[in-house]
Amino acid sequence: MLRRPAVLLAIARDVVVVIGAVLLLVNGGSLVILAIAAILAIAPWAAIIDDAEKPRRRD
Repeated sequence: MLRRPAVLLAIARDVVVVIGAVLLLVNGGSLVILAIAAILAIAPWAAIIDDAEKPRRRD
């Protein structure tokens, strides 16, 4: 599962969002921007889970 490019991209995006969130909070940034970043970090996981639940076609 970890070899799929979508999973690797989602993990990389999560790391960037966590680092950005910490920097944002340290510098007194807006919580609204932090909430938007969290939504953007969660979105790829929803697509990965949806794709994993599709029935596979077997010929």
